[in-house]
Formats: sequence, structure tokens, C-alpha cells
Amino acid sequence: ESELGQLERTVLGELRRRLDNVDPLDDGQGPGGPVEHPARTAPPPKQTEPLRVAMAELLMRSLEQSRRRAREYLYMALLRQMVPDEARILAALADGSVYPVVHVDVRTGVSGSRRLLSNASSVGRAAGVAVPASVPRYLTRLLHFELVTIGEQDPALAVQYDVLMTDETLRYAEEDARREGRARFVRRTVRISPLGRDLWDACHPHDKPGVGTWSEATGYVPSDAERHAWDAVIAEEAELARLEREAVMTDLPAYVPPVSLHKNGLHENGRHKNGSGRPLTS
Repeated sequence: ESELGQLERTVLGELRRRLDNVDPLDDGQGPGGPVEHPARTAPPPKQTEPLRVAMAELLMRSLEQSRRRAREYLYMALLRQMVPDEARILAALADGSVYPVVHVDVRTGVSGSRRLLSNASSVGRAAGVAVPASVPRYLTRLLHFELVTIGEQDPALAVQYDVLMTDETLRYAEEDARREGRARFVRRTVRISPLGRDLWDACHPHDKPGVGTWSEATGYVPSDAERHAWDAVIAEEAELARLEREAVMTDLPAYVPPVSLHKNGLHENGRHKNGSGRPLTS
């Protein structure tokens, strides 16, 4: 049996040696053949090498990792994609709480409709996010990460739905919808998903956000550069939200959706083309 194994190793070694000596670009015509095309002999672009190295590293780790280590890689990848406000939302949902969600659709005909706003929710206010106007965007991203789930309307949250309907983001979306047709509100709920629960159980600090002891509990203190980077992100989100509000409230006709007009320039509902009761200004 040892002789057979030795023979196998000898054959495999010889095969490996021959394969190593084969030129993958050789067309078999020898030195006297036609001149090789430069594109065939050119090495691959250098910028692809880091990608190949990264893939090789991942494949190598996949051979050595345990099930626990594989989960840790997944959780770390998710954490690196989250922003601080999204972490606060996940923390608010971690105790099993359910919060109302409202989508805003616009009906433009008998059966035509399209969505103007998705995932407006009061969970952002409960979590104390820094940019409340970005809560729909936060929830959309958390849904993409499969950390939260959207469920059917909960009649027990009737009062919370009424409070949510007073949110500025929803009111602006309603105004936009009424300029094009009729507004339709779709009520839903949001809760943490099984993956979100697993992530929270594996990664949550000892204290909840808002208590002010996360750094003490984890021993982690953000550097000045990290604080500056996140402050810049929050400031940019706030500026985008402000510009969106101004775009809705302004009288300047930056964009007028195509609707039928009477000869006097009014919509069928009697409003001017800019959506207000005042004529357009030049």
C-alpha cells in the first residue's frame, strides 16, 4: 500500500511539473509561427491583483473558519455598513417592540399608482436618532440588510399611527401626492428580524444607548478623527433634509409634474402650477 501511495505521488508530481511548463498563451505553432498579438501576451492589469489576493484570502479563511467564526465575519460586515442612527433603531427594536410604519402612494388614474415615500416610522423618534428626516432611508437600508421586517397593520397601534401622521416627512409627501393626484396611505409595522436578533445578541454593549455608558462598558473610546467623520455624515444628512424641505416649500417652479391645466393656468383643484395658492414668480 505504501508503494502504491509513493507511485501516486510520483505521477502527480510529474503531472504538476508538466502543467507548470505549459504556456497558457502558446498556440502550438512554435517559434516560426505568426507573431503573437500583444493583447494575448500582455499581463493582466495590475489593479486586478489586489482583488485576486482578497478573493484568495477569503477562500483560504473559508477552509479554516469555524461556524462561530463565520457568523462573526457576517456580523462584522453588517456592522461596518451601518450608520450610528441605524444602530440606535436596531437597539430600540431589540426588546421586541413593534412600531408603526406608513408608506405614501399617489393615485394618478383609475388603476395607476406609484410610491412617493416608503418606511416612514416613529421608531426613529423613539430611538432618538440625530436626523429624523432620514428615518425612511434608515429603515430601507436595515430592510436591505435583513435586520428588520415589515408586517401588517396593527390596530392596537391606532394612536401611534395618528401621531405618526403628523410627522413632517409624511406631510410633505402627502402634499406632493395631492399635486399629482390622490394620496393613499399604507399602514404597516416594523420589528426586529431573526437575523437582527442574532446580530444584537452577539454584538450589543452592556448598556443601552442614551445611558451614556457605552464607552465605559466596552472600553472603546472613539478617536477625534472618527468623531469628526461621523459629525460630517450627520451634518450632510441634515443639510440634505433641509434642502428637501425647502424644495417642497419654495414657490420657485424647479419641477412641475405633468398634469392637466385649465386655460387660466390652474389645476383642476384650483391651485396654481407651483402647488400653492399663489401664482409663479419670475
